Amino acid sequence: PAAAEEAADLEIVFGGQPVSRPALQTEGPPLLWIDAAAGGETVAGAGVLSWDRTHPALRFVELRAIRFGRLRPAERPPGARVLAETGAGPLILDARVGERRALLWNFDPADSDLPLRAAFPLLVHNALEYLVPADGGLPGGVAAGVAETVRWPASCPVRWTSPSGGARVAVAEAGVLRMPTLEEIGVWQLDDGECRLSFGVS
Repeated sequence: PAAAEEAADLEIVFGGQPVSRPALQTEGPPLLWIDAAAGGETVAGAGVLSWDRTHPALRFVELRAIRFGRLRPAERPPGARVLAETGAGPLILDARVGERRALLWNFDPADSDLPLRAAFPLLVHNALEYLVPADGGLPGGVAAGVAETVRWPASCPVRWTSPSGGARVAVAEAGVLRMPTLEEIGVWQLDDGECRLSFGVS
């Protein structure tokens, strides 16, 4: 139903075009379009030539050794940024139409050895984090050295426990808890006696 679609946090399309409307229109939630180049001629043996290691969607992802059974040459949509390139053309693109954000994967993961590699869960995780960024939450954890804020249900003292067991107390103000820069790697815990939240710093 249109109403449910409008309220969605994310639209994921596999091959072809979305049923409801052509892809890359300004309306709709963020889009992850997998096998976006489906339908064209295939190219065998194309490998990844380069990729943008600094882009959030490809953070910590190693693509050089990935083997693809087939790839389809794909055009770059106007204004799209190429994040990964192969001999057959763009492999992953970051596109925006108006305020709508989209990631285009011009390949079928099942027709590669990507699902067998550590890069695959990282690629999926990064795509979701990039397209649907957290609003006052800590999904997946926090990067070391980055200060974050988290919504907290009450304005009260909150106990912080570090991975090594060290503790300190902070106070949530107006429903927001401002975290200092966290450097220690591992699982942290926040606890105010009623609510508890665990998250990783990596």
